[in-house]
Amino acid sequence: MEEGEFVKWKQIGVGLISIMMIFTSVRGEVNENQRSNYQMLEQIEKSYVVDSGFRESNYFFLDMVDSYATYYLQCIKQLIGEEDSVERTNVSYEINCLSNKAVDQWNLLDVYSLIMLVDDVKQIPETLESSIIMYLDSLFDENNGCYQYSREFSVQDSIAPTYYVVVALKKLNQPVRPIKEWIIEISTKALEKDANMQIYYGGYAMLYELMSEYEIPISATDFEQVLEYYHGILKDNTEYELSDIPTIALDFVKLCKNFEKDLTEYNDEISDLFLDSSLLQKYLFWEYDYVNLYAIINTLKQCQLLNENLKWLSEEVALFDQFQLDNGEYISPGIYGSNLNATYYADQFMKLMNISRTYDVKNYCTTIINGNLNLEQFGIWRLSQLLELLQKYHIDWLNSDFGKNVEKYITEQVQLISSSEKWELRELKIINQLFILSQILNETYSIELDVPKIKEQVIKLFNTEISYEDDISISTELLKFLVTVQDTDSELIAQLCSHVNELLEVIGDKNVLFKVTITFDAVKQLQAVNYSISDNAEMAILDMLQGAYWKNGFFKTGDILGEKVSYQATYEGTFLSNLFQGKGGAI
Repeated sequence: MEEGEFVKWKQIGVGLISIMMIFTSVRGEVNENQRSNYQMLEQIEKSYVVDSGFRESNYFFLDMVDSYATYYLQCIKQLIGEEDSVERTNVSYEINCLSNKAVDQWNLLDVYSLIMLVDDVKQIPETLESSIIMYLDSLFDENNGCYQYSREFSVQDSIAPTYYVVVALKKLNQPVRPIKEWIIEISTKALEKDANMQIYYGGYAMLYELMSEYEIPISATDFEQVLEYYHGILKDNTEYELSDIPTIALDFVKLCKNFEKDLTEYNDEISDLFLDSSLLQKYLFWEYDYVNLYAIINTLKQCQLLNENLKWLSEEVALFDQFQLDNGEYISPGIYGSNLNATYYADQFMKLMNISRTYDVKNYCTTIINGNLNLEQFGIWRLSQLLELLQKYHIDWLNSDFGKNVEKYITEQVQLISSSEKWELRELKIINQLFILSQILNETYSIELDVPKIKEQVIKLFNTEISYEDDISISTELLKFLVTVQDTDSELIAQLCSHVNELLEVIGDKNVLFKVTITFDAVKQLQAVNYSISDNAEMAILDMLQGAYWKNGFFKTGDILGEKVSYQATYEGTFLSNLFQGKGGAI
């Protein structure tokens, strides 16, 4: 990514400082507020993607926290001298993620990595530690006398899973099942003269450690043929997948160190393999292959070839920073594309917080409108977001094919909704959104509506069994509709306002999702008719926002366990907290 493509963060407005002051749990700690402000900006920047739009922040992907990636990437940063500024042993996100997963969804590599990341196993909660111990023990294969990656596996020749389990259990100070006989058997097979070494490559250094741990005699002569085999591959790898070479190279240098061989003897081969930056991607399984990247960097480090190549390798490592959380852990590295909802609300949020930034929104929006956009599938809500961005950033589109398609699409939607015989919440939302679209476009559409019939049908809904969220949504949408069509039924409008206010007063007691958006929509509509929200409603909203607040300025969609952080909730939650700041007290 070129320098000019990065988002430039220039300043933090007064609003950002105030929101942090509201939600900080320790009063007067300015340094903590400043740190949170920095983390907010950093997480926003990381969610900016190459196509000039935004994806959701890393907090949205907390169910994808990846201890395996965290372990390798932190090891890489140690190797290149870029220690994280946070504690390496802070694995709170991974602990929560693993705790919330069913054990049958666990992965040995994730569990092993979590254990290796902590300096003291007491950092792992006792209940989780007990579950981990039982899980590791369950991987023992009675038939083969070794451990497996999964209880469904039964592979006698796989060295790695046994190695991982043994290392993990020893760090947890737990007993290991009897595996010495298996180590003797597997070492005999893997080191015999006619051994099929391709079966075991990448695992010989692990085998050496297991033999050493269990005091099984190690013959330098036996391992010499392994070193010769590996060296031959490094000199001529034409018969191997290039993505296999980093693992082979690292296994080779580890064994060389174990037998105190001079690694500089092999610098020519290692240099030819890994010191051409243009060839790096060929050695990776995919763009974000942190395992092979670690193997390459560690190999260069062991051969004392890293220093002069640190710059371009550091740039490769820096590509992973976009997936890093505020405590140094990582979500699973990968391709996370931008989406319109995240882009729209990230833009709204930054404007609300007076965060000055430059990003190529024109490129993002024009990419959308120049694509094969199916407006039927795209929908009127996303279309409203897109048109707002186009207008906000003065992007010309009206005379394009997209503009003609929009005109045709909205006309069709107006005709469709106008002919509706049934009026419930869905129909109300559609007509209100079409009104918003007409305002954005500054167009007057001929919408023939039987307002009395619509009122009658919608009001009847209140006499049926409806959920809390439908109750407040119907009330809000009907109020919005009446105001837009300039209905003069002031008594009904007053009743609706009072009812919405009463529903807001008890929102904290309701076990419903997306409370932040529900509240935002209701409050915005009450504001539109200059209704004065009660003190009880304000306090209930502030209490709900406290439960929905995540950290560093970000909000979850509500206060129910398991709800996700999103830019929409963050914008709406910040708007509401700023609105009631000083009225209901600090959160």
